[in-house]
Order: sequence, then C-alpha cells, then structure tokens
Amino acid sequence: MKILIIIIAIAALLIIISSIYFLRLSLVRASVNRSRTLLREDRESIDKHAELSERAIKLKHEKLHLEAFDKLKLCAYFFPADIDTPKTVICVHGYRASGLHDHAANILYYHDRGYNVLVPDVRAHGESEGRYIGFGWLDRLDCKRWCEHLYERYGVNCNILLHGISMGSATVICTAGEHPPALAGVIADCSYTSGFEQFRHVARNYLHIPEFPLLYTTALLVRMVCGYSLRKCSPLESIKRADVPFLIIHGSSDSFVPTEMSERLYNACPTDKKLLIVDGARHAESNAVAPELYYGEIEKFMNKLGF
Repeated sequence: MKILIIIIAIAALLIIISSIYFLRLSLVRASVNRSRTLLREDRESIDKHAELSERAIKLKHEKLHLEAFDKLKLCAYFFPADIDTPKTVICVHGYRASGLHDHAANILYYHDRGYNVLVPDVRAHGESEGRYIGFGWLDRLDCKRWCEHLYERYGVNCNILLHGISMGSATVICTAGEHPPALAGVIADCSYTSGFEQFRHVARNYLHIPEFPLLYTTALLVRMVCGYSLRKCSPLESIKRADVPFLIIHGSSDSFVPTEMSERLYNACPTDKKLLIVDGARHAESNAVAPELYYGEIEKFMNKLGF
C-alpha cells in the first residue's frame, strides 16, 4: 500500500513539474528566438521580415502608450498617413513576435494607400509590459482599449479596421466580440478556434507530449497563474457575437494552426464574410506566397466596407 502511495505521489509530482514547464515554455515572456524555433521559421523568411521591417520603421511614426485594464503599460507604433484621415488600420501581431516583424508588409501596404496604421506590441511582447502572454483573450481588452484611444483622438468620424495574424488574429476576432467603437471590419489571418484546442494541437504535433493529464493540469495552472481560461479564450465563440464583416484567411499548408480552424470560424460567423484559403501557404505566410491574391482580396474587402 505504501509503495502504491509513493508511486502515485511521484507521478503527481512529475505531472505538476511538467505542467509548470509547459506553462513556462508557452506563456511566459521569452526571446523571439524561442518562438522561431517552435514555428520552425527559416532563415530566408527571417531575413525577408527584417528587410521589410527596416523599410517600415523609416516611415514617419510615433510611439503611443496607454494603461491596460490591469495597469500594465502598453506600447504601440503609430504611422500617420501622409494626408489627414480618421481611417486607421490596427495590425496585431502573433505569438512571441512583434508588430514590425509580422506586419511590416502590411504597414507599407496600408500606409501607401493613405491610411493611418497602429501597430501595438501586445502584452508580454516587445516594449509592452507583462510577464504572461494573454493568448488573444486578455489581449482583446487591450485591443479594445486601443480602439477607444483612436475614437478619443478622431471623434465620431473615426473608422477602424482590425488586421490580425495568428495569435493576433485570435485577438482581433475576440475584440470584435466586445463591440469596440468605430469598428468597420476584421481581417483574420490564420486564427485558432480556441486557446485550449491550439494548446492540444501543439502538444500532440510539435512537443509530442501526452494530452492527458498534462494539458488539463496546465490549463488549471494557466487559470491560477495567468488569470484566464484557455477554454474561454475562444475566437469561435467570440465571432458569433460579432456584428461587422470578416475576411478570414488561412494557408492550405499550415501545420501550426490547422486550416480547418478558419473554416470553422467562417461557418460560425453570423455577418457578411469571405474565406480565402491560399494554396501552399504555411503558417502566417499567405501574404508572401500569393501577395497579389492576398492584397487583392483585402482591397475588395475594404472597398465593400467603404473604408
């Protein structure tokens, strides 16, 4: 009997230690290099992002700051259009990345077409404060706050388009479910359906660790330590509450966030919507693989919005 109790105690201890490790690996602020290893980003892609980032940062810009609901200090880059306009695109980056890394090409695209571009560093990334990654759920409230900031700046003429990539895509979908002011539409590029489902996918296919009981104990730790639920972190549920049009984009060869997740989001969306599957594109690479198709669909979407 004592041996059985010891075995159970050791097993429980190992599960707890493994869950703490999984949480630290996944949701504690860390270097960008760790993310690149997990996403298997190749050197050519890294160099291309760096080149575009250098071009984007040379545009006229300013740094903006605001306080999040939990008192964290958040930072964003604001690229004003060359002409005075109340129309702004908020570009939200992905997991362990930065706005300049994920959205450099989009900054250049929108700025060239006469829009303001706001690029936040989400909590626990870049120049924003925070120890724990919000995984799109805490970030939705931060993104809503940025929308409110723009509304305060431009008044009733303010007009906002949200464009998110990966975790940033989950963020903008969840933000739309909170009905921020002046929101005209959402572009959601390669979002997951829920935090829990994405954790399960990564655990199975990238980290090769057992789902049970490790994923469930980790989810409990996330609730206790990070202050939110991976199950409630659900773009799939948030999109059902949205009341603006959506352009949903995904690469057909995305193994990090399965393409079928965007198909489920599209099916759940109750508003005017378009689904674009880019043939051969891996995770967050649709705009690089098929730029004419990608930006052509964005232009059609924005024209339909009257943006």
